[in-house]
Amino acid sequence: MITNYLIRKIFILIACISLFLTPFRNFPEKNKTIPENAKIIRRLDSREDRTVKTAKKIPVYELPTVSITDFNNGGISEYIIIYKKIWNADTEHYDNYAVDGNGNLIKVWESGDVIQWYENSEIPLCWQAIKHNDIYYDFYNPATNKYLSPVSENCISDTRIGITLGGIAENTYSSAIEAWNNNTWNWYGLTYIGNDTNADGEYIISDNEIPELSAEENCSEKFIFAVLGDIPPFAPVETVDNNSKGIDIKIFNYEKNSQAGIIGNDQWTGDGGGRTENLVGNILGNDGFPIAVKNNNKSLAPLFNNSDLVTEYYTVNGLFLKSTYEETGYFEYSCFENSAVIERNNIPNGGETNFSVYHELVTPRKSDRFSCCRGNFLPFNHAGNKFSHNLYNSDGSLKSDDDPRKNEKLYISESADYYFGMSIETDFMIPKNGCDTNGNPVIFEFNGDDDFWLFIDNVLVMDIGGIHNALNGSINFSSGEIKIFDGTNKNTYTVTNIYEQFRTAGIFPDGTQWDDSKTDIYFSNGIFKDYSTHNMKIFYMERGAGASNLKLKFNLSTVENDSIFLSKDCTGDFDRKYPFQLYYKNSSGDFVLYNNTENSAPVYENSSDEIPYEETFETYNSVYFIKSGETAEFKLPNPNTEYYFREINLNTEEYNQTEINGEIFYGREDNIYKNITFNDKYIDISSDTDTPTNRKKVIFTNHISPEYPKDLKITKKVVFKNQNGEYENIQQDNSKFEFQVEFMDENGNFIPYNKGEYYLTDSENNYYKYSNGILTKSDSPTICSISGANGSIAGVPNGFTVIIKNILPDTVFKVYEQENKMPDGYKTLEYICGQENNEDSYFYTDSPNIGTVTENHNPNIIVVNEKYLTSEEKYGNIKIIKNINKSNPETGANIFMFGITNLENNNKYTVCLNLENKLTSSEYVKNIPVGRYKIEELSVLGYETVSVDSDSISPDFSGKTIAYITVSENKTVTVTYENNLTDKEIYKSFADNYINYNNEAET
Repeated sequence: MITNYLIRKIFILIACISLFLTPFRNFPEKNKTIPENAKIIRRLDSREDRTVKTAKKIPVYELPTVSITDFNNGGISEYIIIYKKIWNADTEHYDNYAVDGNGNLIKVWESGDVIQWYENSEIPLCWQAIKHNDIYYDFYNPATNKYLSPVSENCISDTRIGITLGGIAENTYSSAIEAWNNNTWNWYGLTYIGNDTNADGEYIISDNEIPELSAEENCSEKFIFAVLGDIPPFAPVETVDNNSKGIDIKIFNYEKNSQAGIIGNDQWTGDGGGRTENLVGNILGNDGFPIAVKNNNKSLAPLFNNSDLVTEYYTVNGLFLKSTYEETGYFEYSCFENSAVIERNNIPNGGETNFSVYHELVTPRKSDRFSCCRGNFLPFNHAGNKFSHNLYNSDGSLKSDDDPRKNEKLYISESADYYFGMSIETDFMIPKNGCDTNGNPVIFEFNGDDDFWLFIDNVLVMDIGGIHNALNGSINFSSGEIKIFDGTNKNTYTVTNIYEQFRTAGIFPDGTQWDDSKTDIYFSNGIFKDYSTHNMKIFYMERGAGASNLKLKFNLSTVENDSIFLSKDCTGDFDRKYPFQLYYKNSSGDFVLYNNTENSAPVYENSSDEIPYEETFETYNSVYFIKSGETAEFKLPNPNTEYYFREINLNTEEYNQTEINGEIFYGREDNIYKNITFNDKYIDISSDTDTPTNRKKVIFTNHISPEYPKDLKITKKVVFKNQNGEYENIQQDNSKFEFQVEFMDENGNFIPYNKGEYYLTDSENNYYKYSNGILTKSDSPTICSISGANGSIAGVPNGFTVIIKNILPDTVFKVYEQENKMPDGYKTLEYICGQENNEDSYFYTDSPNIGTVTENHNPNIIVVNEKYLTSEEKYGNIKIIKNINKSNPETGANIFMFGITNLENNNKYTVCLNLENKLTSSEYVKNIPVGRYKIEELSVLGYETVSVDSDSISPDFSGKTIAYITVSENKTVTVTYENNLTDKEIYKSFADNYINYNNEAET
């Protein structure tokens, strides 16, 4: 698997390296939708009948998907597709929509970890990725000359804005696309709008609905990326290490027709026919295998272990697509999208091996039959050189013209092997309400032939037995519903539910006899109880000798059967560690402390990183620490080991209620004290005793006492020095100021208050909110805005107070101002620790701008600025005119950038002129302080500068043109640049100049 991974990454990253070596390329030719080096995978006839020759054929393109972390590690691809997976409520599947250069969402197809689409000049999907530095990016569309913009109404812009990709810092597969809006003093993110929402309030769509891309305040969705790169034929697709996920897969090869002797059935149900039910019993036999009830109750064990009926068998890994799992949490393989073959070279019988999964499809033979005109599952056969064409869907319907995989090559296998079987086993946990982390139902889906039996806790819940055409079935663990297709002859579904399957079998999930009075122990409203754990066993066989189909898809939360999970939740967003102990019953029947000496060290969920641990903590032994939002995984001796968790040293003054898996164990106001041990104002709270089989996860939820968290207040005060050298307050001042706010983490490092909420009040305690960049008074406490990624809180007027709520005592904060972000004519004078009840409102040692929150006060720091220009400031204007001499306004570059520098204080401004279809354009910089300025033309793309007209110039034709001017009070200085379009393509990317210019000094 490592080899496949490296091969795949090499092919993907070859196209990435060059841009990182030279981060800013020349812009591609205008209105060129697809770059010349993009891969055309095939050209398709526009009609369904591929034998009809047409003059016009439609190009289809594909790009491999790539993790957002590859942008940071290996480079940025020059061309990418940006797309979003959106849940379709009608089909209960994800649809894929890419962002085009006009700010629209266009449906694309994801197949086998590539994105495919039809080339259309009206759908420019390819973006150029430009990296500013380690923080900021931009996506430029060469077909529309637009930038992707979360701060614009239609999500595109004529100019760069500098977006952030949080997924890179978070090391996640996908990423939000966000930007700071200087006009509204707030963060905006790219999201989408549908007609409905799921349980978590996220938008979902209906079958025929086209979602709309949207730029929303304080809201963003994670997008996925596909990168330009050539994929050689039969390059292995990256797959999930299913062994590490607790999914055990074994595959078996049989002699022809050997299965029927065990099952007692070899009759095909015919085209359009359904399944053959009740070939096996509804409870597994004592040996853990199905029982052939129509053949003298024979065990199917000889078909699924090492027996004389099995010619070869292997434990196999790597069937499910990694990209699908990373994007959605689904384990998925479909022969209709990918071929798969097990690697048997030098692997002994009974050994461990891997699947090699490919984007290319295989078929058993060349035939006009629909089942042979689509991908097949032939794991014991490699593809040959001959091919037919892909024409049909998994349900037997003809592929539509908009399906990019219609008519692609179907490679014919070498002597198809139709007689094999596969078993899959895993343990899984039911999440809250039976929904995954995306708020969508946990679902298991199967499509294929022939026999397929799915057992949960030894009970048959999905029976698709017999020799038949591909049939589909599904289980919804949120509703408990089970659906099995009855075949195209009936075109109906048989519907039942998990509860009824267990009731009919007469046993509960733990194997005890069914008792109607005890159903609440195992079921809640007819479905499995939250956080219960279950075992799934699948037995699948191909034995029809016509075609072989397999599709598996499920988002089950797979776990080890002896694992338990501890999660922490807390009202408020506090970066602190909470101490816990785990007690479990040993072989002697005594409860003992879990520790790292005698037991395996617990790790974070889905990680190998160990949980922080201390052998002794205050008066406690063997203590583990987790933060709010974290989950720890522990390993117990076996699935029936009794255990309980204990949260220790909980401050009752700080918290007034604690719930464990939704039940209140501590409620100060309601006098609820369950499993509580008191120690002065501190308590220890224990969960009930249970086993991993019955309760897989324990969640402690602490509710903060409303009076305990404090409000950090930051007040802006502006003064000036009078003629006597004394400071006086300035009551009226139109300038706005910016703070940087940081909090100390557990390691003693100050971390910016990143995208955190804050309130804003005036001196009379009226609340304000920014609405389209304008401060608007609110009738009630209202969140004003969100801080910047670097902890900045901007746009604060004189006399106003910033309030950051829910700060715990002992929190260390830091507030400061940056000189380069100070308005002209002001400077930071001092920081003052404000008073509350005639006492300092917080504790500090050296400087009042670094303080510690105490239990008794709301900290208030006063940031004082001196306005040292006592006379009224004077302002003027600059007007920049650009004239270009060319015969065709539609050729050449459209965007021209200028930098303006105040030579007295080095403050910088930028101006962008867009001359699309024009020969002249102008732009004003109004109300700029009087003084001496330098103007630089930052981009000369295919032009030479002929002349510059101003009151003082110093031309430099080596790539920049500089003009020095003087701005006078209430005057406008005009600077005119004349350019000729050259015959030579002397392109100088304004990206380099623009970034370098702005990095010289932040404004």
